[in-house]
Amino acid sequence: MGKPLDVVIVPADASQPITERRIGVDDPYFNDLSARWSLMLNEARATIPDPPFMPD
Repeated sequence: MGKPLDVVIVPADASQPITERRIGVDDPYFNDLSARWSLMLNEARATIPDPPFMPD
């Protein structure tokens, strides 16, 4: 699955409006967010030490 993504935000407070948005293939904010998320996940994974029971 990939883009486009359709997003609907339904607030807990019923007096607030429902937000609907389509995230397209060329959405600059979402593409930047996705790239940063991927980078940070890889950095975090690299800092987690192997468990002591794993062979070297």
